[in-house]
Amino acid sequence: MIKVIAPFFFTLILSACSVKVGTEVAEAPDLPQKVMPTAELETQCNSLYTLTPNGKRISWKGAVPVTFYFDPSFPQEFIPDVQAAITAWNEAAGFKLIQEKGYRSKATLPGNDNVNTFYFVSPKSPALAAAAKPLFGPDGTIAVTHEYSLANKMVDADIIFDGVDQAFSTSRWHLGSWDVESTALHELGHALGLDHNPDPFSTMFFGGISYSFSLRKIDETSRQLLNCEYK
Repeated sequence: MIKVIAPFFFTLILSACSVKVGTEVAEAPDLPQKVMPTAELETQCNSLYTLTPNGKRISWKGAVPVTFYFDPSFPQEFIPDVQAAITAWNEAAGFKLIQEKGYRSKATLPGNDNVNTFYFVSPKSPALAAAAKPLFGPDGTIAVTHEYSLANKMVDADIIFDGVDQAFSTSRWHLGSWDVESTALHELGHALGLDHNPDPFSTMFFGGISYSFSLRKIDETSRQLLNCEYK
């Protein structure tokens, strides 16, 4: 989720993790891909995945592709950007890791119903706004991934955008609004089990600015982290 600290300075907290925004993140340079040695990769995965209290990595444990639906609250004009974020993760994995199956037949509320769902809170959905308010916290969150797991196996993940207090756009240069695609890209990383990464060039970096589009692609470390749980 993202919370406003001061003009042009924000904090993004996603899936019980926080993403802080203080300065604009430049587009990651295209560097030669370096395969991490197995021991290094294992260390990175134990550091950059969400863990259970006893230190086990949380993921879908082979239950892929992870299927998402859209709640009727989610704006149709934003769906192509979410689809682009899904495609980016699939390309990074080299197979269909995530898929979407369109809209749910009726409006629901976030919860552990074994149906992974994108929600968009707006004044038109007061029940959803009331249900999502405790997830966002008091500091102006823009999006949150609410995950459910049994032991270290994920069973449900809902991604919720705050369209009441925040503005979203599909334009790369829409000053004062949050980029849907990069927000979805980051949130989907959490839905796969990834935690935040302090590297400012990472998809899972805990920062950005409202009109930044610099995190629209999967960084190499995040791509390799998929090998620990999804290969």
